[in-house]
Amino acid sequence: MKNRLADLQRRLDAAVQAYRDHTGKEISGPDADAHATEAARLKASMDAAAAAVRAERDAAEAERLLTPVRQAVDREESITGGEDRARLDPRGGFGSIAEFVRSVFGATSAINNGRAIDKRLVFEAAAPTGYGNESTGADGGYLVPPEFAREVYAHSLSEGSFMPWTTQLPVSGNSITYPKDETTPWGTNGIRMRWSSEATAASQDKPVIGEGTLKLRKLIGLCPLTDEMVQDAAFTAQYVRMMFGRSMAWKTNDAIINGIGGQIPRGIKNSGAIVTVSKESGQAVDTFVTENSTKMLGRLSPAAGASNNTKWVINHDVWQQIPLMKIGDTPVWTPPGTGFKDAPYGYLHGRPIVLSQTAQTLGDLGDIYLIDFAQYMTISKGPEYAESMHFFFDADAMAFRVTFRMDGQPWMSAPITPNNGANTLSAFVQLEAR
Repeated sequence: MKNRLADLQRRLDAAVQAYRDHTGKEISGPDADAHATEAARLKASMDAAAAAVRAERDAAEAERLLTPVRQAVDREESITGGEDRARLDPRGGFGSIAEFVRSVFGATSAINNGRAIDKRLVFEAAAPTGYGNESTGADGGYLVPPEFAREVYAHSLSEGSFMPWTTQLPVSGNSITYPKDETTPWGTNGIRMRWSSEATAASQDKPVIGEGTLKLRKLIGLCPLTDEMVQDAAFTAQYVRMMFGRSMAWKTNDAIINGIGGQIPRGIKNSGAIVTVSKESGQAVDTFVTENSTKMLGRLSPAAGASNNTKWVINHDVWQQIPLMKIGDTPVWTPPGTGFKDAPYGYLHGRPIVLSQTAQTLGDLGDIYLIDFAQYMTISKGPEYAESMHFFFDADAMAFRVTFRMDGQPWMSAPITPNNGANTLSAFVQLEAR
């Protein structure tokens, strides 16, 4: 390939020199027309040589970029026994999401005019035409290649998402049943140790194993875009993915905190595991005082107290009071600083503060939570990202659709009764309305 490029470059150099030599002569009179004709021929030869050099350089660059991909595919084929290479490409053969969008939109014209559509779309297509049925794109529905779909999920897990802090259980079907033991070392049931005298038979205990069940619930988004917007596909695709991801993060966060169960995950607020700390006697309305925060810390279960995933989740309206909170002359709030990436609003009693609109407004029940997210179980699948050119065909628009399935619930079904003391403990604590 290098020899071919060198030959083409020499050909271009010769063509350029011939054109310069010819046009450098000033010809007039009866030979002027012939001179101009020869100049046009030499310029065409020079342009053709230049185009050949550019094409060879582009081919060389493409070959350079393709080499590692080919090597990876060859390695994969040696394992899979020659599986179709297209199936090994997470981009489905497309260079970018913008290229995929334009290909989908262009398929409308191709189908209407009896032309073949992009083969890469046919390979990836799987649009349902009826219950229990799948087509190959006849209805204009096309699955987005996996790598582009994962970008939506990446946006949803950006700063502020609660899901990465939860305990995420693996799921292969659409539900999972997991065992859980809610006994305590000081309780009266479950596996326990006892002091015993010499030659005394040991007492027998059996475990008390409960079950928790999670079943995937569906979150769906649908967005039509006009033909004009699709023409700016590079921007449009990025914008749609970002907006879907942002909404996905908000809806899952809200479900983790406020979900009511049923077709929505069971949230912390509506679980039987949360404990509520009473306000102070005579406490002013719409206030958050140090006595509240210290008592909330005192209601954490031992595991939650030692967990790195225990965080304050508060409404933005609460924030302005926190930097002023003290015990005597000692502040209980640590301002954000270098290295505080996971706590941009600082720490309260050494625990990160998260501002969220999932919390209620200042003074209402649920405006301040202290949560160990590690004791909230989640499962998820997706997202599945698809586009259709026929859903809004009469409006000259393309439909973008994302479905994401998840479920979640607290590990605990009820607060813990301590060995000594009247106040129950939990991984989930909230402050009474004020």
